Amino acid sequence: MGQHRLSLPPADWPEELKTRFEAAISDKSTHQRRRLSQAFGRWLKLAADEGIAPAEIDPDLVERRIGTLRKEQQTALRQILRLVWPGCDPGPRRVRVPQPTELEKLAREIDRNWHRLPPDWQAAAAPGLRIDPDGLSSGILIETWAASRLKSALQRTWAFFDFCRESGLPLRLDRDTVRRRLDQRQDLWRRDQISMSTALIELQSLQALTRSVFPEKNWSWMSPAIRRLKTRVALEPTRNASRVVELTELKALADQAAVSARDLRERSRGQRDRDKALKRAHAALAIALLVNSPVRVGSLATLDLLRNFDPRFTTFFLEAYETKDRQRDVRAIPPALRRQLRAYLDLHRAAVAPDGEHRLFVGCRGKPLAKEYLSQAIGDLTKTHLKSRVTPHVIRNVVAGFIVSEAPDEARLASLVLQHRDERVTATYSRGATQIAAGRKLGQATERARETVVKDAPARPTRHRRAGKAREVRKAMPAQGTVRRRRSPGGSAQPPVFVNGVVARTYFRLLVRRGRSWSRRRQLCWRARRRLHDLRFGPPAVPG
Repeated sequence: MGQHRLSLPPADWPEELKTRFEAAISDKSTHQRRRLSQAFGRWLKLAADEGIAPAEIDPDLVERRIGTLRKEQQTALRQILRLVWPGCDPGPRRVRVPQPTELEKLAREIDRNWHRLPPDWQAAAAPGLRIDPDGLSSGILIETWAASRLKSALQRTWAFFDFCRESGLPLRLDRDTVRRRLDQRQDLWRRDQISMSTALIELQSLQALTRSVFPEKNWSWMSPAIRRLKTRVALEPTRNASRVVELTELKALADQAAVSARDLRERSRGQRDRDKALKRAHAALAIALLVNSPVRVGSLATLDLLRNFDPRFTTFFLEAYETKDRQRDVRAIPPALRRQLRAYLDLHRAAVAPDGEHRLFVGCRGKPLAKEYLSQAIGDLTKTHLKSRVTPHVIRNVVAGFIVSEAPDEARLASLVLQHRDERVTATYSRGATQIAAGRKLGQATERARETVVKDAPARPTRHRRAGKAREVRKAMPAQGTVRRRRSPGGSAQPPVFVNGVVARTYFRLLVRRGRSWSRRRQLCWRARRRLHDLRFGPPAVPG
């Protein structure tokens, strides 16, 4: 019984189609050739089974033939059909759905959760939350607050009033309800379900929003609780614990993860393995890009192959409207990162990206990745290999710390590389650079002092030449002016007067080394300690 084939082997292709195929994939990599060859052979097999010429391509016919295939197989088949027959239409062009703006997302969030606010809050907050599509008559909260900050504050306010409803408390913000809410958050904190920072941020958001909605009332009674929570949060481990990761560790992790993703992709046996390899490749490339060019995760997730990269992938740039400081940013791509980028495009992205999609990071379903998913992928990879969850923002701080530590006099470069628009951040890096420079100077001074003390100290006698060396040291001590021996009237030598700690330690070692056994050494150690104590503070007083 013959072998059942899903694809026509290249040896059975017509010569004309084989020539067209070779011309179409002449600039493709080995992996792309194998992938497109399987797709083209599948199309020729399906056309031969139905008795239709391969060049007859219709969107309905293509959809009927490949509708049951996997997403990456459909993408490869449509790609090779467009390459072999450039004028054909293998399927409807996918039009990218316009992404809603932050204000549109905020408006949907408010409409969906408006009923969770009490009536008095709805009446007071409605004028400030009015959103005008033209931006001419929007409310004061919409105009003065950032959309993300306002959305976060509203979500915490809705959660607070939901807690009041579930607990049977009155729907108002006062000392009693806030105290009950903090008690509930404290119980969750004791069970390790939330952090203390969560309760602090919630209380700060409530205070800021209530001051804007009800400015005529006094809300300063919340400040003492906020100050105490800040004190408690300062004592807890924060994300700074993950900033101990070195920049070299991140570079090595990116290279290792890229190789691991390639191996996993090549030996994958199912869709789950391919999805896992794709996620690992996303994290590896994102870490490599962040280490080389620490842009913000929002800009990283929205990188476009046509808009943000040059044709040879030697540089990538962000337009002024894509940066926080509203200045065009151009970053160079080193050769190692360029090879990793091309490998990702040829091996991972080409298998899932649909036609017409130009985003760099594409998921397993052919849609652009959200910044939250990309951040989660980076955190999962670093948590597994570095035992500490490192987010894109932490990587930016690692790069800034590396710049400040390597060039303290050029701390301003950190703000330029990270595109900070606030001068206060530059002052923070400058203070850190001053501390680093002072620490290095202190370390150098301490090292010079240590070398001087060690150089002037008498040599330590060895065990096998203990008696001779000790005698030489004792003879050399009076000549150095560190130990002065006085003769008593009876002629016996009095104990030496110790001038510095080095001579005291030397005498202590010589005294202890006279013992042969451990018990004798312990006895002599105790006597030496008593002798040193008596020399420093005087002998103990003899009772009456």
